[in-house]
Amino acid sequence: MSGQVLFRHLDNILTFCRHRITNDSIATLPASAGTAVTGIERTSRRPSISSAAVWSSIPSMPEPGHSQKTLENSIVKVNTSMEMTFAQFRETLRIQIRVIKALVKREFIALYGRQGLGFLMMFVEPLVIMGFVIAIISYRRIVQDATFPVIAFVLSGWGIMWMCRYPASRMAGVLQANISFLYHRQISISDIFISRAILAVLSALVSFIILLALFIAIINDRGLNDPLAIIVSIFFTVWHALILSFISAILSTYSFLHARASILLAISQVFLTGAFFMVDWIPIQYRYYVLLLPMVHVTELMRYGMFGNVVQCFFNIYYIVFSNIILTFFSLQLLWVLEKRNDAYNSAE
Repeated sequence: MSGQVLFRHLDNILTFCRHRITNDSIATLPASAGTAVTGIERTSRRPSISSAAVWSSIPSMPEPGHSQKTLENSIVKVNTSMEMTFAQFRETLRIQIRVIKALVKREFIALYGRQGLGFLMMFVEPLVIMGFVIAIISYRRIVQDATFPVIAFVLSGWGIMWMCRYPASRMAGVLQANISFLYHRQISISDIFISRAILAVLSALVSFIILLALFIAIINDRGLNDPLAIIVSIFFTVWHALILSFISAILSTYSFLHARASILLAISQVFLTGAFFMVDWIPIQYRYYVLLLPMVHVTELMRYGMFGNVVQCFFNIYYIVFSNIILTFFSLQLLWVLEKRNDAYNSAE
């Protein structure tokens, strides 16, 4: 009770001070300002502080079971907020998927047309190039060892190299061709890049799978060493190709090289994927430096799945996963930094 009496006295003191300040301010006003006194008085008033409000703000001693009830209420609130956050995330993801699907369809129509021939050209272009090169190299038998699987070697090396090179070369000018879509609130620059990258990677992937199926069904007479290793290597290749396409689109849009950046990035894949050599052929003192390239591990993994029982293959799956995660994070951060520093409309000109 002593505490309530104390806060009641405090409330009286605050009320007295407030009235005293208000009366002094009104007394000092000139008589000509009588019409404005009411307005000034209203604006200068502050809400009164009642003793009940002050007393209610003071925490009291918890009753038996009060802490348990508070904890349960907090848990319920946290679960409700998590459900709301998950629902918002699910709705945002659904909208994002719809946007990307619409952009992929639009990119397909713009690049290959509405007719069936355009759909066929989506796969025929990389299929013809990969098949032609594989046929020439296989015919000439550039490797002298007759026991060495030349066709499987060329298919694994050239196929992975083309799956990385072809999408990167198709990303030049992607923002310039779709700059008008940025007027829509749901569409961002990353959506435009992802839609073109998905389309380019899909065309190269289907072409490679067709050649691989023909090789397994017709040409290969030794059987596969590990089919699961081939599937895993294809997954890592698609992951790397998507990231590489994303970086190619960023560089071609925001760098001073523009479309030449995509060309240089695509050409570099000829040397960075290990398409024309095996790590076993490299001298031991230089293998460490060659194995720093993550796509060399992917190529060796696919060759292990095809003919790993014939030659020795060197790869590390953990290094491939780590490298792709780092490259994914780098590409997203690069886009975020360049979007903050540069205007997309000026960069697209």
